[in-house]
Amino acid sequence: MESKVNIEIEKLRHVVNAVFDHLDRRGVESLDIDGPMYWHIDPADRYSMAKAPVSLNVGSLNDDYEDIMRVASGLQPVLTWHLVPLASVLEAIGTMLSEKLAAEGG
Repeated sequence: MESKVNIEIEKLRHVVNAVFDHLDRRGVESLDIDGPMYWHIDPADRYSMAKAPVSLNVGSLNDDYEDIMRVASGLQPVLTWHLVPLASVLEAIGTMLSEKLAAEGG
């Protein structure tokens, strides 16, 4: 198993933009997410394959979305940490829409 992965930020930005362009073409402007709570694994456990995670916490998409919307509205400065709640929101969107739109081509 590889011990590192190199993630190129500009290429990642390109893919994110392409996915959002795809959603625009599909007419997706917003969506409601049922059950906005999720299991959160502590980062110390999430990225260690030496043992199974020992503790789970509960995360809230409502809280995550509010955090990133404060950035969008200028009420809070952008921090690198905002990638964390953004990732949770994007994962929920991807999971929900891929199930919903898979029959129509993704």
